[in-house]
Amino acid sequence: MGKNALIAALVGSIAASLATAAYSQRHRPHQESPPTQQQPAPEQRGTPQAPFVVQIQQAEQTKEEAKTGSEHRANQRDDSWFAGWNLSDRIAGIASAAALAQFLALIWTVFIMVTNGHRQLRAYVSPHDAAILDGSMLNPPQPPRFNVPGILLNFKNSGQTPAYKVVSWARIEIAETINEDRLVAPILEQKFTTTLGPGDVMPKALWYERPLTAGEIADIGSGARAIYLYGRIEYRDAFKRQRRANFRFRYNGAFPPPVGVILNHCERGNNAD
Repeated sequence: MGKNALIAALVGSIAASLATAAYSQRHRPHQESPPTQQQPAPEQRGTPQAPFVVQIQQAEQTKEEAKTGSEHRANQRDDSWFAGWNLSDRIAGIASAAALAQFLALIWTVFIMVTNGHRQLRAYVSPHDAAILDGSMLNPPQPPRFNVPGILLNFKNSGQTPAYKVVSWARIEIAETINEDRLVAPILEQKFTTTLGPGDVMPKALWYERPLTAGEIADIGSGARAIYLYGRIEYRDAFKRQRRANFRFRYNGAFPPPVGVILNHCERGNNAD
């Protein structure tokens, strides 16, 4: 092979190599970019890969707003009775409340008037006075009753209407003054009742069961003992109410007593209705 032929072959080989390299450069695949995170489709939200973050927060916010609005409306209702009332409804409600208050006040006034009227007109029966004596003070004297305490008790109706079905019980007792609270009248039986008109007086005479001993007379004079009169009276007034009065009297001093001496009320044991 000649020199020219060798050079031509070498040049052809180089050209072929260059052409091959150029072709490869033009047809090489492009370098792929790093993979990016695929955006989920709208229909794929709500899955573990795309939770409802936005939607849930919005739902919670809506619920909180609804709760706040309900509480506000409830407070508005509590703050005003007249929520939702028009002017005429409010005027009518206030007028009705005022009329009801006036009606109740009228009923209370009538009740007070009736009660006070009953108190003014009813019967009031109680012991009026109680005089003490013995048999030597009678006219003429009665020797069997010397040193025997006797008491004349008068009941009086101080009211303006009659007392009906009046019944009373009384007793004389000699007792130590420290034990006077034990003197209590029993429950009365409705027997031998009577009627006591306004201002009328009903007397009741009592005698002790025996003469006093010398020791009893000395104790009554010193105050260690006393002569007691205690009892109870019951009656019905003109308004069909059952009434009662308890009483307790005592005497200390010389016995036989001076003429005209009356018994004194005890500190306790006197009450009535």
